[in-house]
Amino acid sequence: MYTGYGGRFPEDFRICLATSKNLIDWERQGIVLDEPNKDASLFLEKIKGKYVMFSRREPDIWLVYSDDLKTWYDHKIIMKPESRSMSL
Repeated sequence: MYTGYGGRFPEDFRICLATSKNLIDWERQGIVLDEPNKDASLFLEKIKGKYVMFSRREPDIWLVYSDDLKTWYDHKIIMKPESRSMSL
């Protein structure tokens, strides 16, 4: 996973995927989520036969699933920021 930046307008950045068989030579697979986003982490192994990724759509952390690393579905919020009005 990496951040692709187009530079055409302020929010022209997307989560992209590159693959490698030897960690030296890389092949770009393209945009994974077509939305302004630059925070993602792919789980190392499939879970119940699905690829799983953390994604951050401000201000929340999301969990998303894929069968093929191209189409992502079941976007679910798993974490929200704490309220700043909480007293310490």
